[in-house]
Amino acid sequence: MKASGSTLFMIVLTLMVVVTTVFSIVSTTYAGESQTRSVVLQKDYHTVSTALDGATIYLKTALRYAVYQALYEINLGANKWYEGNPNEESFKEKLKVLIDKTLAKYTTDTYTFLEANYLVFLPKYNSTVELMNGVLKVNATSTDRLKIDVSRPRENIILEKSVSLTEGFDYPVLDALKLVVADGKDAINTSAYEYFNKTWKTQAEAKLVGCDKKGQEISNVEVFNSRHNTTFNDTEDAAKYISAELDGVVSKIVGNQTNLTVQITPNSTVSVVTNCDVKRDDFCGQNFTYTYTKSCDFEYNYQINTGIVVEDRAKFYPVKLADSKDIVFVNQQLTFQHTSWIHTNRFKATT
Repeated sequence: MKASGSTLFMIVLTLMVVVTTVFSIVSTTYAGESQTRSVVLQKDYHTVSTALDGATIYLKTALRYAVYQALYEINLGANKWYEGNPNEESFKEKLKVLIDKTLAKYTTDTYTFLEANYLVFLPKYNSTVELMNGVLKVNATSTDRLKIDVSRPRENIILEKSVSLTEGFDYPVLDALKLVVADGKDAINTSAYEYFNKTWKTQAEAKLVGCDKKGQEISNVEVFNSRHNTTFNDTEDAAKYISAELDGVVSKIVGNQTNLTVQITPNSTVSVVTNCDVKRDDFCGQNFTYTYTKSCDFEYNYQINTGIVVEDRAKFYPVKLADSKDIVFVNQQLTFQHTSWIHTNRFKATT
């Protein structure tokens, strides 16, 4: 049976509605996916950008702690920065090496932000050290950039960022140390001279009188002891005693400077040299008296090897101790051990 015109129209209209509805559903689904992908992309971009900011803060903190660690290690015996005198260029060069070594440890691994999907690759840095008017400034730069790469099934986000690092803070201990070293030589020698001049005499004489004492002798140390009212066994014994006293005298020539504590640690070596003339009268009789006279000049040779520690008790920073996982707070401090700045002088009788 043939369909009427009105029936055919209804069938065509129904088919059009169905097709239109299906197309609309498909179109709506595609639009939804696009909007979802857009939201996800924006979220990822924001998170990736924040990850770079977090890595930047991490690097700035890493530089600060690298400087702290380097300042601590420069005082350790294995990292002596001085070569006879506290040379500023030598100090900066050695400090730079230590900063770069520690900073490299912080940039070996990637920086993880939130989760493993957001890893920031960190570049290697090269530092420069400046010192001016008691201010220490460290700059760190890199030819590479911070980089993060986030992959998704339908897109890939890659962001890069160049970051230069700078740290600066008051560092008065080096200037104070150089001042002590510059003035120390004269001050130490002056103190030593005054000590010997007031305490240890350079001439003495001892005498035996009477024929009953003929044949006896007076030792050099006896002449020394009689002049100084002491009882040393020999001149070496006297030298050790004098060395210890000289250390005590030299260690007191400096004191506190504002917030800085300056301590001198001397290691003195003294030798006592005796030059004695002997006069004997070997006659014993009614008209003669036996005499034995010993006249000595004493010469004191002293060598003072001096260490200096300058410490700022108002400043602390965290460091990792050598061969340990412990983190401790230490004072800002510089140690200078004079391995070649040695004062050698003589104090002897004048004629």
